Amino acid sequence: MSLLKDIINSEPPILLVYFILIFSALCPGVLVIYYFNPSLLLSIDIFKVILFTVALFLPFLVINFFVGFFGFFSLLSKNPSYKLKPINMAFIPCLYSMFIMYFSLIICYLFNLSFKGFLLCSFICEFIISVDLLVRILRNRSFFKSIVDYYNSSDT
Repeated sequence: MSLLKDIINSEPPILLVYFILIFSALCPGVLVIYYFNPSLLLSIDIFKVILFTVALFLPFLVINFFVGFFGFFSLLSKNPSYKLKPINMAFIPCLYSMFIMYFSLIICYLFNLSFKGFLLCSFICEFIISVDLLVRILRNRSFFKSIVDYYNSSDT
């Protein structure tokens, strides 16, 4: 049982975290470009590809970041000794965003949807996941108390 607790409490190596952050941010966008317009991927330079993938990925990341931020306070209400680590605040939203992008691409591939269908599927998935997580967080009665206690303790 202690081995399981050690695995849960351990932090992933920092290079693995950076690899997953890059993989979750850039790869789905490149795959979207390649799936919907392969000639565009070959005709534009790498800077424009990175700019497009970031522009496509950023709305999902921001929404998931705020949901994760509220989740931090929910976790803090259950475990007051928990300390916020910036890498965790970036890691979890990237994983959620990556899941949404890849799931939407699979749906588009299976049902032969257009780019508009991809965006619609992505935003529907994002809405469902965000609402589900926020409802779970807000059901916790000590959630709001933890926010107040956290900010009161950081002022001193």
